Amino acid sequence: MIGGPSLSLADFGDVFKPDSREERCLKAPRATIGPCLAELDPAVAQASPFEQDFGNFTNLLSPLRKSQPTPMKQALYGMDALSLENVAKMHRSSASHHDATCTWRGQLPPRSHSSKTLSVKVFLGGVPWDITEQNLIQAFRPFGPIRIEWPGKDMSCVPKGYLYIIFDNEKQVRNLLLSCTQDFGSGSGAWYYKISSKRMRNKEVQVIPWVIADSTYVRCPATRLDSGKTVFVGALHGMLSAEALANIFQDLFKGVVYAGIDTDKYKYPIGSGRVVFNNHHSYMKAVSAAFIEIKTTKFTKKIQVDPYLEDALCSHCNLRQGPYYCRDLDCFKYYCRSCWDTQHIIDSMCHHRPIMRNSRNSVSCGGGGNNNNNNGHSKGHGGNNHITRGGDNLVVTMPHMSPFEL
Repeated sequence: MIGGPSLSLADFGDVFKPDSREERCLKAPRATIGPCLAELDPAVAQASPFEQDFGNFTNLLSPLRKSQPTPMKQALYGMDALSLENVAKMHRSSASHHDATCTWRGQLPPRSHSSKTLSVKVFLGGVPWDITEQNLIQAFRPFGPIRIEWPGKDMSCVPKGYLYIIFDNEKQVRNLLLSCTQDFGSGSGAWYYKISSKRMRNKEVQVIPWVIADSTYVRCPATRLDSGKTVFVGALHGMLSAEALANIFQDLFKGVVYAGIDTDKYKYPIGSGRVVFNNHHSYMKAVSAAFIEIKTTKFTKKIQVDPYLEDALCSHCNLRQGPYYCRDLDCFKYYCRSCWDTQHIIDSMCHHRPIMRNSRNSVSCGGGGNNNNNNGHSKGHGGNNHITRGGDNLVVTMPHMSPFEL
């Protein structure tokens, strides 16, 4: 796969099959939140009466629970390192099988593509299942040569109806958009382009470009970014901009100063991002939420919230690297392998599950931002992280993000 992990069709899911009944329920541009977070701060938002399912919001301090409760807790003490890492890896896709603890409903901020720089990579959705690379090259020949990024094809999987095409320059993307038809019926102005395969002729596929500037949004310029008040957000919808992400977290938790969408080498989103707060209370509410359902007129998507992780020493022994982080609020610290076993041998903690950084790939933080990989042995948070401006360019300096890449 080119440029690291990419978004899946699920990250654009409801774009292609809108639920008219759901759309009728989403006309009010308001944010709502579940009772678990309202108990922490009733002023954050108003919970709708039909969302008062208190059974779904029990055990706030341990939000990582399955939709169907299990009769026994599985102890992780004594697992070998590989097994523990597999548990951490499985956590990265937790949003798919956990209930959301709160819901945000509203309208996304308007976006413009006319005068802003676009990524040379675009997403194609609703692609015929029997499409071939030759079909694609032929279909987009009028705009110049293309490269095709087809998730899953290298693993001998059947293509799932979506892919990415990569152009040589932005002008080619602009020319493609000029040749597309636009649907303003849903208010989104979605682009569609016709392509043909052996079994399907003139099939309209959706073209989703990305404005590079949408990868970064700053609510408080010249504010120091504290990694100790930063959350990692995974399973993001492919059409969610940094501004929209900041607005959602501001509505739910308050105190947002910055939001960034993580991108690949083509500055196209990879389905994750970060949100920085200016206070610990808002940060803890976001982490405690764990899973948030976002409902808009364009899509419905459940996202995952975790603490932002750095390279750090074990918080217990302060001697060895601490690659395992326990996000359960009874722990909430970094552990080396030995200290993980020592501390999690007791019954009340043996079921805790670790999360880990995944540093296999280098990604950009917020479009044109500098992504500095913090390879030092950090013992705390709040390094020299700043937001600065140089002309029209926004520079965000932070340690390497915690890529639970989905």
